[in-house]
Amino acid sequence: MTGKRIFITGASGCLGHYITERLIHQSDHELFLLLRNPAKLRLDLAARSGIHVLGGDLAEIEQHGPLLKTMDVAILIATSWGIRPRPSKLMWRRPWR
Repeated sequence: MTGKRIFITGASGCLGHYITERLIHQSDHELFLLLRNPAKLRLDLAARSGIHVLGGDLAEIEQHGPLLKTMDVAILIATSWGIRPRPSKLMWRRPWR
């Protein structure tokens, strides 16, 4: 089996940590880990080659567009807490007026 190129978000989180750790130790896939804070990652990146840590956020995912086009698989585990969308004027308009 030929290794695949896998893009993973949320690798430093609870669930993401376990999935990524298994992929590191039990596969030959090339892994690309998108992390808001790479310092939070608690995995043995020296365990083998083919592990790439990318700093960034899903809010700016377009900066990784060219790389994403080369991926075979994407595992999207990341979540965003505390980010609120800006309210639009329509949200505050009273429908009865």
